[in-house]
Amino acid sequence: MRVKIAVIAGRVMLAALFVLAGVSKLLRLGDIQEYIVGSSVLPAFLALPTALLEIFGGLALAFGLWPRIIAPVMTVFTLLTIVFFHNNLADAQQLGLATKNLAIAGGLLMVYAQAETTR
Repeated sequence: MRVKIAVIAGRVMLAALFVLAGVSKLLRLGDIQEYIVGSSVLPAFLALPTALLEIFGGLALAFGLWPRIIAPVMTVFTLLTIVFFHNNLADAQQLGLATKNLAIAGGLLMVYAQAETTR
């Protein structure tokens, strides 16, 4: 029982990061589009799908829906943010954000592994 509670709590905590980030992006879509263009080689139109992925992917994580699909998708998404946005590892702030995202990706892989073992 304690393990099940810990699994649910962990999923909800990971999900909160994504849902809150996605909602924030939706509320500041223009600013996010400018940030994307100014900080990467990616096009501005990706701001909306990114926000929606974070919101719906996060909600799916929180409710334990399709973890064998959602967890790997969110893992790849999280790792790509390091590649495209937090790749200046000489900058202490960027290094901190990259390290945080690496840890989040690790947590997502644990969600995937847990879903595989309870299959």
